[in-house]
Amino acid sequence: MKLTVEPHRHCHFAHQRIRWPVIAVTGAFVIAALLLPIHCYDESGVIKPPGWLYVLMLLCCMDWLIVVFALAVPRQTEHLLSVFFAGKWLMFSKLAASLPCLLAMILISQRQRLWHHGYYGWRIAVLPLLTLGCVIATAMLVIQLLASHWQFEWFLALGLLMYPVFLAVLWRSFHLRLMIADWSKENFDIR
Repeated sequence: MKLTVEPHRHCHFAHQRIRWPVIAVTGAFVIAALLLPIHCYDESGVIKPPGWLYVLMLLCCMDWLIVVFALAVPRQTEHLLSVFFAGKWLMFSKLAASLPCLLAMILISQRQRLWHHGYYGWRIAVLPLLTLGCVIATAMLVIQLLASHWQFEWFLALGLLMYPVFLAVLWRSFHLRLMIADWSKENFDIR
């Protein structure tokens, strides 16, 4: 018995279009299987970003959150910023270092609008942007440690442990690779 694998075939179940990779067996039987658990797909059958990716992007953009919350308290902005950043150069350099992760987060959050307007190539930039953001953030932590003469601080130590783990998870994630491949133009049509 010869097995052949066909690309996605559209199946309609309960008014939902789900793309199933279909394994066609010569004969009368067709076996359909999902590559990921059903909760990883949205209502139109497109692979959703994993939950840990949102956590990773928020942690990489933590400096932006700190600045936004500090600006929300007008009378204590200077004090709050001085607690988290040693100087203005550090604040601006860390904000610039987290721009690739912020851009990746904006692209992922606005994917429906981008697809609707016919933009599909941006999906290839998501993984390199996140990687670049993690590498630059790690370099910024090393620069901070050099400036403080390698004095131990919990925040810097956790960051130095966290970013290499993020990089390993990014590059080893099967879910992320499937998601980026699934978001190509030829896999679905936006109406």
